Amino acid sequence: MPDRNKIRCDIHRMYAIRLNNRKLHLATSGGGTIDEKVADKINLDDGCWLSGTASKPPRWLIQFWPKNGGGFEIRTHDKIGRKAGILTSATTKGRTAAVSLRLLPLIRTTSGFVADFDWEWLLVLTFDSAMPDLGNSARILSFDLKHNLITLFGRMKSVDARLCDHALIGLVDPSDEKVFDGFDAPITYGDATSIIAEFIMSDPPREKDADD
Repeated sequence: MPDRNKIRCDIHRMYAIRLNNRKLHLATSGGGTIDEKVADKINLDDGCWLSGTASKPPRWLIQFWPKNGGGFEIRTHDKIGRKAGILTSATTKGRTAAVSLRLLPLIRTTSGFVADFDWEWLLVLTFDSAMPDLGNSARILSFDLKHNLITLFGRMKSVDARLCDHALIGLVDPSDEKVFDGFDAPITYGDATSIIAEFIMSDPPREKDADD
């Protein structure tokens, strides 16, 4: 099996080289946090970050919920649009023109959630120019890929920025298949990639009254 960490690093290096030529920067979120430490920060009862982690989450948690009759749907409980944010990104010195987010699947089983660290995706958001300087830990509050908009929070203010492109990048063989407890049929990584791609291009659902 290919080294997923090497693939991720190679992808980041490719983006970084292109941006460096324009004196711009790629921000990678959660790159330095190993899987074991991430696992310790997740509440597997509700599929959310434990208290104290939501302000600087190292992954975007994507929940897989089984559907009656087969297949699954995507949900997130990241309180999109709230100051908790989806992920954090360094925007120091006003040179950041791309952000790479790491997506971690949480599988909804009959006994709670299971974090599957064998599967992972990158979502790379790029901009025509550098994002505003909002400090080392600007929070991505929301993004709208249909209208190429992103909302950031930092230095006690919210700022909207315009995207020029995005890419959902798979790091695992599309034919890789898994059987999850409570699911009617096996799921391939390729099928999961397609469902995530459809989800992020729509209006992501949010738990009603979450954090109200």
